[in-house]
Amino acid sequence: MTDSKKLEQSKSDKIKRQIEYYFSHANFSKDKFLNETAAEHNGKVKIEILLTFNRLKTLEATKEDVIEALKDSNTVKVVDDSLMKADMEEYKKYLEDKDLDSRTIAFTNFDPEMTLDEIEAYLGEHCTPLRILMRRRKNKTFSGTCLIEFSTVEEAKKAMETKYVLTRENDGKKIKIELGTAYKKDHVNANKESALDKEVEKIKNDFIPKLYHLITDLNCSTTETTTDGEKDTLTIQRLKKEIPAVAFVDIKKKVIRMKYVEAWEEKDFEGYSLKKLSKEEARNYVDDLNIKVKDKKNVEAKKLKKLNNLKREEEKKENKESENA
Repeated sequence: MTDSKKLEQSKSDKIKRQIEYYFSHANFSKDKFLNETAAEHNGKVKIEILLTFNRLKTLEATKEDVIEALKDSNTVKVVDDSLMKADMEEYKKYLEDKDLDSRTIAFTNFDPEMTLDEIEAYLGEHCTPLRILMRRRKNKTFSGTCLIEFSTVEEAKKAMETKYVLTRENDGKKIKIELGTAYKKDHVNANKESALDKEVEKIKNDFIPKLYHLITDLNCSTTETTTDGEKDTLTIQRLKKEIPAVAFVDIKKKVIRMKYVEAWEEKDFEGYSLKKLSKEEARNYVDDLNIKVKDKKNVEAKKLKKLNNLKREEEKKENKESENA
């Protein structure tokens, strides 16, 4: 085989490998764009759309190259000028697989400068990943974490038991970096807890400069009703009426939180005064609070579920009306 023929074969193999990856069960099930495009066109995706994907653009693939590369593929079927998954029955079984989380490992501590090709080459020396998903930050840069799916639970378990050490160069010196591994479910839960903890800490830090001691000899009550003449009792209602900027009153601990950061440290009112808590006092106070934040993703998921249920109910109602018409 001549050198030019070898290059053509190498290019064809790379095109086939890349497109079969796009249509693999592992990737296709997670790729929102491919899913939506296929759903709109009876399971088919036009080749010209795929040619806009970066990795195929890098290979300078043409429509003819794609058709030639996939002529013997068992994963992807060529239909006119489009491609589609070859075995939908197997794909349905894959979607029903309850072991998916047990087959997916989160690898952390990758060098954020690494490319997918470098990660594939490194992992290829130690294991056989089915799919590698590079996790990215909001600014699209690589976070250093990959979610890696394996074919079987046993392969994933073996991957968890393996020690992975990367050798990278930094300022001309070689450094060794040990990768971290965790099952996807554990990794996601840990990240979720970390995100919620950060949200709670953000709320606490917002509270700290707004906290004041309530200094008074008056009787304090949580009762919300009092007559105008009762000046010997300090209620939440009275405090909020006399100080409109009050956000929250802790009668038991005699602490008030303002809506905004006030310029004054201390202020006198009729029968009571407010004095700003020191940073240490404020920190101790907020650390004792039981602050709970909602998991926004779960909230959105519940909303979506409700909308889907409503949609199904409306469809059932419409079908019944059509039958009775």
